[in-house]
Amino acid sequence: MEAKLITVEDYKALQCALTRLESKLDKLIPEQLDTVTYTPEEVCKMLDCSPKTLQNYRDKQLIDFSQVGPKIWFTAQDVQAFLNRNRIQAKGLLRKNQPNA
Repeated sequence: MEAKLITVEDYKALQCALTRLESKLDKLIPEQLDTVTYTPEEVCKMLDCSPKTLQNYRDKQLIDFSQVGPKIWFTAQDVQAFLNRNRIQAKGLLRKNQPNA
């Protein structure tokens, strides 16, 4: 491994830059750090649907999305909210000796 020496002034400048960066990161909302975006193609694979079906979901405002010019993006929260709204709760198994609900 090669070692390089830096001057005290360069070290202090680096330390100041890292401190400024750290303070900026501390001001960010945690959700901003975790924001993941997907393309329509990726969402189609995730939902196992065709591009036309995803377009229908968008047209009917069933799934949230962002659009900048011709580009369309979905956040992980958009996809998760869509899945949660369309979730069907499974019925629990009834045990013997339990009355039907």
